[in-house]
Amino acid sequence: DRDRIIPLSHAYQALEAIPRGRLEVMPGVGHFPQAEGPVAFVGILQDFLRTTEPATFAPEEQRDRLRRGQEGV
Repeated sequence: DRDRIIPLSHAYQALEAIPRGRLEVMPGVGHFPQAEGPVAFVGILQDFLRTTEPATFAPEEQRDRLRRGQEGV
């Protein structure tokens, strides 16, 4: 919650735009959580890997998403 590069409000906006998104806010940590809070960061990462299903869609859908860019959001 101490990132001087990207405001926390941007994280909440991104969360709203990402289906099934997940946001972890590490109190007192800035832009480099892996360096500023490595133990907490690894715990969050491990939990994410353990509990999150990968997205699945056809290669054609991925290509179409990339071509649409922001207009498709």
